[in-house]
Amino acid sequence: MASRFTVRVLLHGAQERVYEALHEHMLQAGFSKHIDGEGGVKYQLPPAEYNLVATMDPMEVLKLAKKAASQTGHEHQILVSPCELRVWSGLDQADVLEVLAESFRRL
Repeated sequence: MASRFTVRVLLHGAQERVYEALHEHMLQAGFSKHIDGEGGVKYQLPPAEYNLVATMDPMEVLKLAKKAASQTGHEHQILVSPCELRVWSGLDQADVLEVLAESFRRL
């Protein structure tokens, strides 16, 4: 059965372009910048946070995120949080075209 994880990645001394590269590496590894709300509405996660739904344990998710972060060449900090239930406030609704583009980049 698949589990949900929220993953935060902080890159030390990184400029925005490096975070853009991290984003691509994370997408290729299967992570997403969006979470699902009620009625199929998708919401954008805050900067440097990712979503993963996978049949993995937290250590496997950490290894996957570390591999993606290491590709940036920057020192990094990563926090992996398994979650059964998420609640939030103030997250922006994701743009449908952006969600579709992200889905295609993960293929």
